Parts: sequence; C-alpha cells; structure tokens
Amino acid sequence: MPGSNGPTIVSGLLRITTFSLTPLDTSVECAVLFADIADSTGLYVRIGDVRARGVIAQCVAMMSDVSRYYGGILVKTIGDEIMCRFGLADQAVHAACGIQEALERRERFDGVMLAAHIGLHFGPAFLDGGDVHGEAVNVAASMTTIAKQRQIIATQGTIDRLSPGVAALTRLYDIITLKGDRREMSIYEVLWEQEDVTSILTRADLQSQLGTAQIHLSYNSNELTVTPDTPVVLMGRSGDCNLVVNANLVSRVHARIEYRRGKYVLMDQSTNGTFVRPQDGREIYLRREEMPLEGCGYISLGRAVGEGEGSLIYYSAQ
Repeated sequence: MPGSNGPTIVSGLLRITTFSLTPLDTSVECAVLFADIADSTGLYVRIGDVRARGVIAQCVAMMSDVSRYYGGILVKTIGDEIMCRFGLADQAVHAACGIQEALERRERFDGVMLAAHIGLHFGPAFLDGGDVHGEAVNVAASMTTIAKQRQIIATQGTIDRLSPGVAALTRLYDIITLKGDRREMSIYEVLWEQEDVTSILTRADLQSQLGTAQIHLSYNSNELTVTPDTPVVLMGRSGDCNLVVNANLVSRVHARIEYRRGKYVLMDQSTNGTFVRPQDGREIYLRREEMPLEGCGYISLGRAVGEGEGSLIYYSAQ
C-alpha cells in the first residue's frame, strides 16, 4: 500500500520498498523579515473582493521588490504578507525601512492608501529547499503581530548584529515574554521616518539651541532629569527601566517619555494604562496613547492618581 514500509509483491516477486526521510538542507543563522499589510480584511469590506485582491497584489509585489533590492531572498507570500530572509541584519533593516518609505511615498495603490506591520529577527533557522523553518521564523512572525501599522519591531538578536550606524536608529520598545518561552526578551522599534531619524542625529544641536529645556521626574527617593539629548526614558517594573516602579498593575515596560519636536511626550504601552493629573487640570487616562507633558503634575502607572499613593511619579517640565 502507498506509504507502507513493508514488502510489496510485484508479479510474484518480493520487492522490498524502502523510504528515507529527506533531511533539512542547511542549518544557518539569518535575518527573517515579515511584512504584513495592515487591515487587509477591512479593505475587502470597503472596496470589494476583486479590487482588494488587485490592490494587495500590487503592494505585495512592491514589498517583494524592495526586499530583493536590499539583498533579500523572497521565501514566500502568504496572502497579504511576505516572508524574506537576509544574510545580514543590516540588509533586513534597510529593506524594512525601504518598504515603509515606499508605502509612504507612493501613498496609494489604485486609489487606496495602505500601511504595513513589519517584524524582524536574526537567529538560527533551517533551509528546506526554498522554505525556511525554525526559531528565526517563529520569533520574526511574533514581532509582526506586535508591530503597529507603519511600525518596524526588531528583537535584541537583530540589534546585536547591526552595524553601529544602523543600531543608532533603534530604541528600546518593550520587554516581553513570548508564548511558550519564560525568558524575557527586549524588543526595539526601528526609526525609519525622516523626522525621527533627524531628531536622533541632531539631539546635541537641539540641546544647545534650547538651552536648559528639561523635565524632572521624582519617584520615592529617585530623581531623574530628562533632556533633549536623552533618547528615551522607560518606566516600569523591569530592572532595565530608567525609573523602576515595582508595584501591582505595573507592566515590565509600562510607559516612556521621549523628546519630540520641542516637547516631552509621555507614551503608555501597558495593559492597565497610565494616569496623568496635571497640577491645574483634571486626570487623563492613557492606554496605548500619548500626550505632551507641560507644567507639573503626577503620573501613576496602572492605577488612578488618587489610588496610587506610594507609587506616584511627580513631573516638572521647565
């Protein structure tokens, strides 16, 4: 019978049928990139099946071409998503930025604006013919689910393999635990928008122009001063945060403050949200949202300001 490992009778003769497993071709380390079109399901609803298929096909072709341009090998397309592999982490980051820039520059496919989520990981993988399997694939796919539209998320493993100039254009985004793995993993956002890149490259100039523009943070006995040349300030339970707040309902990397276009912006990236009460205003609740910090007031991670006694962060912008 087909698939049997036993003997087969052919014209009265005994023929032994044997089977062998084809081993995975090669074990390698590589960068894997997934780029996924944002809200493609909603696109079918908005413009209809036929037109949506054409628009997605155009976008997938563009993302594939950009990846090849930067030395990538297209492994497969999966509906509205591409998967590519690269020998170098720098190549993968350049390709990811190129895709986002092309989407921004082109603006519309057949009159429709599209955006992408992109995830990257550099790690061990197995090449099986033209396909790729293993840790690099699984982790890169997880980064894509974390990335918001127009965002590129990369792992620590990717950052460790980047050249210094490219690594400088990334910032710590969160510390997570992947499903099925108890180890904590630092993940980073790749800054591809020109205004963000310019901000990073000219922080020293900005500081000299703005003089003493800064914001002070105070938590228990900890004092922290944020200036325009500070890349980002992280607040949360993790020991890697600049301001460690070890309290219930606080995420490992709960929120962050960064200097952007002349303002200090507070961004929540937690499960339970962040509460802000300016000294002269009412309390504001942020969940995966952001707001500029002006004047002075209190920040409370995970709890309302009135409930966060003992874990309040006082801020004062000058």
